[in-house]
Amino acid sequence: MNTTVAMELINSGEIDDFYIDRFSLSWDAESYGYDLSLCVSGPDNHSKRYTFLFASVVDVAAPSLGKGRTQVGSPRMEVHHDGWDGPRFDMFDVEGDGLSFSFKNIRLLNKNS
Repeated sequence: MNTTVAMELINSGEIDDFYIDRFSLSWDAESYGYDLSLCVSGPDNHSKRYTFLFASVVDVAAPSLGKGRTQVGSPRMEVHHDGWDGPRFDMFDVEGDGLSFSFKNIRLLNKNS
């Protein structure tokens, strides 16, 4: 899935009020940056589940992570064309107190219904 389609999925509200099942940062020596793997699902066992991989992640803030099951309130993505490195994307929670970070690329790794 390309970045535009993933952005439309996130901005559509389809994953609003989902919960973080897995949050993992890993170093990518090839791109010389961190990748973030994020798996989110709905509130029950029969909900949809999505796993995203965000590449070249910076400025990660997750103030509520680790305080029980963490909810993704209303995540949204914005694109910024402000440099020589191509576009940079921001992921943030509209509600203001959730997960936020910037990244260069996104892929949907898995979607289970």
